[in-house]
Formats: sequence, structure tokens, C-alpha cells
Amino acid sequence: PAGRIVTIGSVTSAFGDAGLVAYGTSKHAVLGMTRALAGELGPRGVTANCVMPSAIDTPMTAPAFAAMPEYRTHWEQKSALGRLGQPEDIADVIAFLLSPQSRAINGAGVPVVSTVDRGMLALVVDPVRRDLAIGEVDIALLQGFAFAVFYVSVGLPLGYVADRVNRRRLLFGGILVWSAGTIACGLAQTFAQMFLARLVIGVGEAVLGPCAVGMIGEMFAPDRRGRPMALYVLGSMVAYGLGSMATGAVLQAGAAGGFA
Repeated sequence: PAGRIVTIGSVTSAFGDAGLVAYGTSKHAVLGMTRALAGELGPRGVTANCVMPSAIDTPMTAPAFAAMPEYRTHWEQKSALGRLGQPEDIADVIAFLLSPQSRAINGAGVPVVSTVDRGMLALVVDPVRRDLAIGEVDIALLQGFAFAVFYVSVGLPLGYVADRVNRRRLLFGGILVWSAGTIACGLAQTFAQMFLARLVIGVGEAVLGPCAVGMIGEMFAPDRRGRPMALYVLGSMVAYGLGSMATGAVLQAGAAGGFA
């Protein structure tokens, strides 16, 4: 049977960006998974490719770009086209990769001038920096190191634990931990408090991968795991986008005096 798999990554996974260590690491994992799927499913006529967007100009990102013109300029200068992308830029590439004309393309990472997926902290860098009276290095530590240090280092031990305990209960516990960390970030009054809260988020979210992959392995036979894994990755990307959209809406309401 022939088929097409298209995942959504980011150019950050290929080129990197200061302060986005955790984000770049996760996106590189998407690219690696896509290439592994390409090698595994290619002999069956199924191709797998990863679209790697950069920044896109949408109603979701408009408030952030308007509040921080230098942020927009930064991404325009990084683009080979010298501009932000449009939603159609990504849609056209995905449509092509899903079409029969892409049958000879497999395991590719396709950079596109398009979307921007950032966490809440990335959208409120300037306000956080002002409120906590911290500098650029501190922001970089909060965005990258503070999250990634436990997210990466705790992942292997949690994988070991996930193979020996009830995965659903472990996942529930992880959700509680990273939710508490997120709330703590909102209540942080100092850099140290914010740093510790980001560490807690990293620990909590490190539970997700081992539990989710293990549960998919339990529920589906090896030759039927490709689609569930693709849907799992798609769900995480959609959730990240919805989270960024909600954050953008809150920022816009705040700028308009909605919380005054």
C-alpha cells in the first residue's frame, strides 16, 4: 500500500536559535522520528517527510510582532526571502508532499518560511525581563537550560520506570507536576523562583514521551503503530499551536486594557 506521512517540525531544529534549546531539541526529535519512519515504511510505498517552518504572519502572532517590532525584524532577516511567511506557504508544501508527484521524496526535512511555534514564555520575554529585572543570559537560561536540563536527563530514568509501573498513573502524575510548575511560573517573583518552576515543568513533561510511546506499543501491533505515532505527534503540535494562540489572545486583551 502507498501512503504519505507529513510531520511539522521547525527550522530551529536545523539552524538553532539562542534561548530555544529545549524547543530546538524537541523539533529535532520530530525530524529524527520522521526519517526513521521513512526508512521503516519506505519499502512499503509509504513516504515520510518533515516540513520545517520558520516565522509566519498570522492573527495569532500579530500582537507579539506589534509589541516587539525587533522580533519581527529578527525573523525577516533570518529568512532567505527577507520576509515572514503566510499560511499558504506551508499549506502548498504539505499539499505537494501528500500528492503523487512527491513519490520520490522520502525522509526529507523541508525548510519553509512559515509558522512560528513558541511557548508562552517566548511570547512574553520582554514583560518577564522587566518584571523580574533580569538580562538576556537569564532569559536564555529560563527558555532553554532550565527546562531542558531535567527534561533530557530525567527522560531515561523515567523510561525505565514507565516499563515497570502503571503508565497511566505515571502520566497522570506527570501532568499534575508540569501543571503545578506552569502555575508556579505565573506566581514567580524572582529569577530563582522562575528557574525552579521551569525545572519542575521539565521533570513533569519528561514523563509524557516514555508513557505515550509505551502505551501505543501496548495497544497496537508493530505493523500498525505508524498511524497512532503520527497522530500522537500531530496532537502535540496542534496543542502547542493552540496554546500559543491562547497566549496571544491574552496578550492582546492585556494590551487593550482587558485586565485593568
